Amino acid sequence: MYSYNFITIRITYEELCIKFSSILIGLKKFYRHLKKQFSEKLKISVVYK
Repeated sequence: MYSYNFITIRITYEELCIKFSSILIGLKKFYRHLKKQFSEKLKISVVYK
């Protein structure tokens, strides 16, 4: 019984790690996309000034 619980805990922990890393990667891509958009807007505003 104990080993079974340990295995399920370990599996859920690994799943959490995978989900967390995928969320982090998604946030990184989103941040990079936002940064790119923001820098383009800044360039446009600088050009218009």
